[in-house]
Amino acid sequence: MKNEKTFRPDRIFSYFRVEWLPLAFVTLSGLIYNIGLLATPWFEGRLAQCLADTLSGSETAAQMALLVLAYILVTLLVQASRFIKRFYVRRFANNINRRMKDIVNKSSCTLRGLL
Repeated sequence: MKNEKTFRPDRIFSYFRVEWLPLAFVTLSGLIYNIGLLATPWFEGRLAQCLADTLSGSETAAQMALLVLAYILVTLLVQASRFIKRFYVRRFANNINRRMKDIVNKSSCTLRGLL
């Protein structure tokens, strides 16, 4: 309620201040997603090296399976953070759009003398 009383529609910062929670989720999930994208090539290189070492006999299949499991878990985490990021970006945009439409409608009704 306090945000609604101090909300100034002519200031962009007001929109960001009101929608701080979706923006926090977008920021955190975006960081996880971007860091996770960096982990993918690293895992692929490690998997290739582990496969070569397993075929030469210096590594075991259990170590390869553990590396594959870690790769799958990181991929799932990256995709989950991608979903969260997209969801909250859309939520933020829809909330801003709705708020702006309400402001335009209220000002239009005020100009027409309906309120």
